[in-house]
Amino acid sequence: MPVITSIEEELYLKKEYRVDNISYTFNPEKVSITIKLNMNSSHTESKEAVNKIHERITEFLNSEEVKIKIDNQVYELLIQDKNGKDFLF
Repeated sequence: MPVITSIEEELYLKKEYRVDNISYTFNPEKVSITIKLNMNSSHTESKEAVNKIHERITEFLNSEEVKIKIDNQVYELLIQDKNGKDFLF
C-alpha cells in the first residue's frame, strides 16, 4: 500500500496531469492501476499528460527502492480520458 499511496500523492498533487480518479484492482497475477483524467482524448494537452504520467509511474515502479517493496509484483497501467476511453502508449 505505500507504493499506491506514493502514486496517488504524485499524481493528485501535480495539476498538469489533470487526474480525476485513480482506482486499483488486485489479483494474484497483477495489480491494475487505472488513472482517469479530466480531459477528452482529443484535448491538445492530453497526449503530453499521458506520456508524462506513463513515464513517471514506470520510472517509479522500476526503481530499486520500489522493486524491493513490491517483490516482483506485476503492474498494469491504464490511463483513460474523462469518457473512459483508454489512451494508447
